[in-house]
Amino acid sequence: SESFPDFGKLPARAELEAAITSHPSLQAEDIAVEAGQLGVDIARQNYKPGWMLDVTYGNRADTKSGRSRDDFLSAMVIMDIPLFTGKRQDRVLATRQQEVEAARLRRDDSYLRLKRQLDADYAEWLRLDERLQLYQSTIFPEAIQNAETSLTAYQSGVTDFTGVMRARITELDVKLQKLRIRVDKAKAEARLLYIANKSR
Repeated sequence: SESFPDFGKLPARAELEAAITSHPSLQAEDIAVEAGQLGVDIARQNYKPGWMLDVTYGNRADTKSGRSRDDFLSAMVIMDIPLFTGKRQDRVLATRQQEVEAARLRRDDSYLRLKRQLDADYAEWLRLDERLQLYQSTIFPEAIQNAETSLTAYQSGVTDFTGVMRARITELDVKLQKLRIRVDKAKAEARLLYIANKSR
């Protein structure tokens, strides 16, 4: 295709960086941290006494000889008092706290990885943008002008056909390089928009 997709203006660097925090992978890590914190809260509940009340009603059938038997009602209260917490509760709580800390570190690592990727892709995008502007403003127009000058010189008998062909090949090479730069710039921009969780 001769046309190239228009991506519009890329958001400012600060806006891209601020948008990293809403990236789906970081949101998933945040949920893992919250889930781990719930595990810590549940582990802390094990330090509190536990209650259980059980009430049972029993309807007893008559005996084989035909004598009736009384029904019965029983009640039971169970209380779990954690007296020696070092054996079980302390270890469970410490494990849950370490899991939360590990989830936080994973989240921080993911954030830093996305930020490094943003820094690298943004620097590449700037470099490619400068190169593309240079090609569009100077290099490509000069290559076209050089090819036209060579053709005019050939038609006037000043130069040979080889010079014209070299000028046209150079023009084509410059055009292809410009197109590669545009494609690479679009790829860098797509990666930036992915990192910042933005769409066009």
